[in-house]
Amino acid sequence: MPIAHALVVGLLLGSNAPNIGQSKLSDWHRYIALGAGRTWVLINTKTKVTTELKLPEGIVPQDLAVSRDGKMVAMTAPFNQGRTSLLIWNEDPNSAPRSIGDSVGYHSQPQFSDDRRRVYFAHSPRAGMKPMEHSAGAFAQLYRVNVDPD
Repeated sequence: MPIAHALVVGLLLGSNAPNIGQSKLSDWHRYIALGAGRTWVLINTKTKVTTELKLPEGIVPQDLAVSRDGKMVAMTAPFNQGRTSLLIWNEDPNSAPRSIGDSVGYHSQPQFSDDRRRVYFAHSPRAGMKPMEHSAGAFAQLYRVNVDPD
């Protein structure tokens, strides 16, 4: 595990985890994802076990989030001329991620709802326009999409 990841794990999961109301941090988020490019580590905040995420070939996430139960991954990845796809994946290296976002624009910062049924994300509909780096009148907006199409 890279030293930066080890430091963050130590800070987040140490015996002095901050209290949030009556709950510890580990009660709020069961899994945390840390990484960049094709190297991502999942941390189970209850057991403190870290596992390397084995991404499908050709996928290089910019942003990545893990569902609370650790069974689904939502990520954004570049695909065409400054655009990004919003993908959902079940962590099986033999299965392909499925697109759940718009076919145009820039997606970023996906997050699962607690029940894993929805993903929230920022989206700028114009290609190549990252949130906060857009031209006048091309503002990013917060969106919600169902994980399952039904």
